[in-house]
Amino acid sequence: MSEIAPFYTGKSVLVTGATGFFGKVLLEKLLTSCPDIKIIYVLIRQKADKSARDRLEDIYMSGAFENVREKVGGRRRFFDKIVSIAGDVTLPNLGVDDIDLTVIKHVSVVFHCAADVKFETPLKQSLDANVEGTKRVVGLCKAIGKPVLIYVSSAYATCNRLGDRDEVIYPPKYSEDVIAELAERNDATMGDAEFYDGHPNSYTLSKALAESYLESISETLPVVIVRPSQVTPSLREPFPGWIDNAGGPTGLIAAVGKGIIRRVSCDPDIIVDFIPVDVAVHLMIAAAYDMSKQSSGLKIYNCTTSGENPMMMKHVEDILCNHYWRENPLQGALLPPYVKFQKQDWVVKFQGIYLHTIPAYAIDMILRLTGQRPMLVRAHQKLGKALKFIRFFMYNEWKYHAENTIKLHESLSPEDQETFMFDIRKIEWNSYYNNYTLGVRHFLFRESPGSLAKARKKIKFMEGTIFVAQCVAVFWALSVFAKFVFF
Repeated sequence: MSEIAPFYTGKSVLVTGATGFFGKVLLEKLLTSCPDIKIIYVLIRQKADKSARDRLEDIYMSGAFENVREKVGGRRRFFDKIVSIAGDVTLPNLGVDDIDLTVIKHVSVVFHCAADVKFETPLKQSLDANVEGTKRVVGLCKAIGKPVLIYVSSAYATCNRLGDRDEVIYPPKYSEDVIAELAERNDATMGDAEFYDGHPNSYTLSKALAESYLESISETLPVVIVRPSQVTPSLREPFPGWIDNAGGPTGLIAAVGKGIIRRVSCDPDIIVDFIPVDVAVHLMIAAAYDMSKQSSGLKIYNCTTSGENPMMMKHVEDILCNHYWRENPLQGALLPPYVKFQKQDWVVKFQGIYLHTIPAYAIDMILRLTGQRPMLVRAHQKLGKALKFIRFFMYNEWKYHAENTIKLHESLSPEDQETFMFDIRKIEWNSYYNNYTLGVRHFLFRESPGSLAKARKKIKFMEGTIFVAQCVAVFWALSVFAKFVFF
């Protein structure tokens, strides 16, 4: 019998970061698999033109809740169970007023998903959102009765050292106070490299500092740190391949599908670490149930695949990008999808001249002549900037061990193992890659499954056209050569 769903029966929880990719999947799972949960409070930052309630309406209308909307009474159930609280993790007391504080004082679990995840964020801003924001959430937890705190960190909080990474806290070289003082002096993203202690950006450094802080207060609060690696489209829920943004590796994968990137600088022989978003969400829900048995303490879970179910970067190139994008091509592809991962930078730059730069300007010229908006040159510039920020992760390798994650999954009942599946060893990559491309195709590019046959014909036509053009070019070059040599 299930033990997790009954644990949430009659209980209320609080979620930060509910408007993000992670948050939406978490809300959908709690709503559908823990049907007797009392209330899910969501802390939502108000915008100039939208209240917290308006933004909750946007969440309801997202693709993650399509199944909920299709059910009779789905809308009423959603808004009966999910309640917005106006607030912001960067404000004192999270910006929560006294009335709302009274409302949420009985929550049993706090899922802290909110974070500034941009690699280029200035250090001061990153510390405020990811470290000080976490302190503010802890302050709220202590004020409302010490619920279980689930903190969504990142496996790359420990990326400043290569090789094996375990489910432990790796103390930062410098204290948070020292680094905060640096941030006040120098607001650049990298500041003094020494203080970063091997971290490639302000995001991973701030996550490491937040983890260290949580360890220091875990004597007074039950705390769980969940460390997902590179978060990718869902394995099963709310739909196989579901995705609502081009963040993380999905931006690169989508660019390959569009045919706008054909060479990438990276080491194809390193292990890469993807984790489907719903697998991480299932772990969070189960970890909260397990941690509820304690009144304080700290548990850490690496939600990763590199240690237990590894795949190589070259498999991403060969299987995900080159095989499944040919099987499931985009109707809106500008060129046939094909990419080559190259370790040598100079090779990528040289080949990029005729594979990226020249085609981009040529296609943009055609778009202008036909009255359409040019886009390819700008897309390449944005991609180039993004690839610079992730270069560190494209050339370095970590092996994240997940013993705690596996032990927790094995401790669950068979029903819970099925409903809240997070056994990373059981992810079948070929099947997942197929759904990855189908998900990007359908959920990001809004192309229906019914257009697949037409898209495949288009790709074959483009390949045939390119082959004919290449033959004509070779014939012309040989003719010119023969003219100069023999006449």
